[in-house]
Amino acid sequence: MIVHEIIKDGEREIKVYGSGRDIKLFPFKPSWSNEEEQAFKYRDIVYCISEFVSVHNSVWFPTPPEWMKNYDLVHLDTIRSLLVKLNDDGETVKVYCF
Repeated sequence: MIVHEIIKDGEREIKVYGSGRDIKLFPFKPSWSNEEEQAFKYRDIVYCISEFVSVHNSVWFPTPPEWMKNYDLVHLDTIRSLLVKLNDDGETVKVYCF
């Protein structure tokens, strides 16, 4: 896996992995919703954008770490946490794990 960046956060070293390639968004209707949502596939798993929290939303994520502010969305999980950078074209994203 490609190391995108290494971040020092106090005593911890956080490694962010990913190639930075564009991943296409597509409409997807998850089993838990009656409506289609924007989604992308990363490592054979489909993720809906609605499953992520905006790094810049002071209500839902009031104190993100400073290093995380370079990204737009975060999905925190015990197995694989993801960071997403939304592209200006509105059709693709860049996805990283940490």
